[in-house]
Amino acid sequence: MIQPSLLSSTGCRLVTADGRTLSLRQVSIDVDAHHGLAQAQVRQTFENRFDEPLRVTYQMPLPADGAVVGYAFVLGDRRIEGRIRRRQDAREAFEQAVVEGRTAALLEEDRSSLFTQEIGNLPPGATVEITIDVEQPLAWSTVVGGWTWRFPTVIAPRFLGRSSQTPDAERITQNVTLSEPQIPCSVTATLRDTLTASPTSASHALEGDGPRFELGGTLDRDIVLSWPVAPLSPTVELETARLGDHAEATGRLTLVPPHPTSAPTPWHRDLIVLLDTSGSMGGAPMAHLKAITKALIGSLSSGDRLEIVSFGSRVTRWQPHPTSMDESGRQAALAYVDTLRASGGTYMHEGILEALKPLRDEACRQVVVMTDGLIGFEDQILGHVRKALPAGCRVHTVGVGSAPNRTLTEGLARAGGGYEALVGLENVDQAVAELLARTAEPLLVDVELQGSALITQAPARIVDVLAGHPATAGLTLRPEGGQLVVTARTPTGAFRQVIDVPATPPNHGRRVVAPRYARQRVADLEVARAAGESVDAEVEQLGLTYGTATRLTSWLAETERSTVDPTAPTREQTVPQVLPYGMSAEGVGLRGRSRRAASPSMALRSGAPKKRRKVRAKFQELGSAPKAPAPSEIVREEFEGFEEFDKAAEPMPTVTPHRPGSVQRIGNRLVIRVPIAFDIDWDATSILLAVNGTDHRVSSDPAATTAPSRLTTGQTATIVVEWEGDLPSHVQVGDWRVPVA
Repeated sequence: MIQPSLLSSTGCRLVTADGRTLSLRQVSIDVDAHHGLAQAQVRQTFENRFDEPLRVTYQMPLPADGAVVGYAFVLGDRRIEGRIRRRQDAREAFEQAVVEGRTAALLEEDRSSLFTQEIGNLPPGATVEITIDVEQPLAWSTVVGGWTWRFPTVIAPRFLGRSSQTPDAERITQNVTLSEPQIPCSVTATLRDTLTASPTSASHALEGDGPRFELGGTLDRDIVLSWPVAPLSPTVELETARLGDHAEATGRLTLVPPHPTSAPTPWHRDLIVLLDTSGSMGGAPMAHLKAITKALIGSLSSGDRLEIVSFGSRVTRWQPHPTSMDESGRQAALAYVDTLRASGGTYMHEGILEALKPLRDEACRQVVVMTDGLIGFEDQILGHVRKALPAGCRVHTVGVGSAPNRTLTEGLARAGGGYEALVGLENVDQAVAELLARTAEPLLVDVELQGSALITQAPARIVDVLAGHPATAGLTLRPEGGQLVVTARTPTGAFRQVIDVPATPPNHGRRVVAPRYARQRVADLEVARAAGESVDAEVEQLGLTYGTATRLTSWLAETERSTVDPTAPTREQTVPQVLPYGMSAEGVGLRGRSRRAASPSMALRSGAPKKRRKVRAKFQELGSAPKAPAPSEIVREEFEGFEEFDKAAEPMPTVTPHRPGSVQRIGNRLVIRVPIAFDIDWDATSILLAVNGTDHRVSSDPAATTAPSRLTTGQTATIVVEWEGDLPSHVQVGDWRVPVA
């Protein structure tokens, strides 16, 4: 049983978790990788150890650049295939299935790297296996000389900023446990490339002799697997596919330029390094950030200029003006980096705007942002870059830590026309080499696609291409074929290549090509949306056409017949996250500097004064708990505010549960779920709905409402009523008045 105990402004709640009843038992991932693309299937096993039907909510990470193309569950001997639907339609169908006693599973995208999964009506004693199919690109590693596959397994708490900055703050706030044993995760990887040496993993122990390899661990960091392959031959390659008889074909273009025949012409750089020094970067992430920054400084010459801007709760500049990188400037910059410390929140946008100001026409303006990306208002940052990016400027991102927020790091690099590098806590030397290679002189810049065969491309802005380093783009093509013309600039002149595109018949090519284009296009559109453009109609249509999850399309799987009694009480459980490896509870505000507890419930368990125990006892008698402390109180040496609890403990005319109920509209019916905070005699045959200050007595639907019975603490009751008016603010069952959210 999960018990919430603390709400933090950093986007997380501290909870305690009982491993005996925690529903998620294990996770396994099978990945098949070849020629720059990976197909992964995630299998999650959930078990209901309660005597009542269980509803599970599990927020989970998925690759920001991946496409969710399949969803299903196995219950008993039945496999239930999911289908993609409009988000609101999927939500209503899920709630309808739950009301009717059918088992259903729903997968919704909250961010490109953050999804919410709900399972309704998992029968008592039953086990369900959820499968999620993900198709994603591989990253090319210059250092390894081959491909890298990265898959996230844990969600780190995200700083939510001011109340207006993150409209869905409550939805993306994480339940975090500091004590629950890790949930096991196993990985089987099949590598179909010709390897030139054994694969390596910077994150997990690796076994096997190929082509299948095994990794094992727990859900506390990204999985990283790299393998070297033969050097890629210079090429402009196009792979085409067509789903069914769709009106458009899709394509995957790969550019691999030849190595230069002579040394590149020296060029001057204006480099600005934006450093995240917020509290979540404390410990190993901060050490890695400093090491990478020093390596960048060491790569600059006397003709280059440097700016360093750090951002935490406020933006701090190293110098008021750019500094030339002669020996004295370099030494001063290195000394400044040593003084940096991690603390506070993550306010990035002011630093981004300052970094994008062009200073010299003859210089290459490069912005390198190093961050764990742990904010909930990513759109604000992406919108700033989309609107303010000057010509000739590139924004590169370095995601630091064992679970960076790739919605920000991948989106920011996309908006800035740069590269995204990811640095786990084990591979800082490799990350330094990768970053130096990616900020070196590119061979192809200003890449453009044209031609009679081309309809659209994604990304809209193709990144600069390095020697031996592949760049890819997704395309929609005319099925009758035509020509595709690739043009670019090189250090020695213009580049131009023409590809004859043959006709693409129905049901042609690898299926992975189509959703890869769709995901790239959706990512472009989401950056445009962050800048204020209207894109929702196209995002939704892409999800439906190509069968992939988006912000506006969701996966739903549901049984056709009832699996539980819809009038029985249920249980609800939110599966908590652990803190990612290397992240401290203090860094995200879950634990203050004092050993004293940071919330009333924790303080009382650790021997608080009798007066406080009496206050707590009074609340338990009434079925309520004291309000969690405000964020500013969390780090105080002493917890304050018990005077308010004393006042609140006066006798009340009605009793409110410790958690509000929730209301969902399905057509002309309301579904109200009420968490039971203490044992009661339940009878919701007739109830009062408080709407705009007026009470309305209505009758519930006996076939879908929890039947009259004795309900106990921890159960959830359901009320279903016919109602077409405004949503109620409260529902009253007998003398029990419950707020609904």
